Amino acid sequence: MERFFSVFTTDKQATSGHYEILVQDVELMIKEPFGLGLGKGLSGGIGEVWNESSWFKIQTEMGVIGMILYCLFYIFLIIKSIKLYFLSDIIEIKKISLISLGTLSSYFVMGIVFPVWFPWFPYLIIIIFSAFVVNCFEESKRTEHI
Repeated sequence: MERFFSVFTTDKQATSGHYEILVQDVELMIKEPFGLGLGKGLSGGIGEVWNESSWFKIQTEMGVIGMILYCLFYIFLIIKSIKLYFLSDIIEIKKISLISLGTLSSYFVMGIVFPVWFPWFPYLIIIIFSAFVVNCFEESKRTEHI
């Protein structure tokens, strides 16, 4: 939590470098709104630009349009999880929709300051839960309720 909130402070001693990296990312977004191209914003110093943020990594490579689509992906799934929770009568589906809502929301917010794709196993679980939510939601539209 301390690292997450240190990004939003302007105190240079409290940021431990994160603030400067985000400022560089915002400047690059203004300078190159359509992105640098795939593979140019790889984290770990492999690419041309260092990115710790998943949002700005997408923006660096695919531009503002890619960043908007990345955000819409999460927002779409979060809305589907909320709707599924209220549509379903089965307690297990309600639990899974809450788990999906929590993991999607946390990864969406963590993507501001962390590269969330590196731990592949949690991201795989998010994709599985998201697929379950979308499938159950589409099934509920075909039937009266779940």
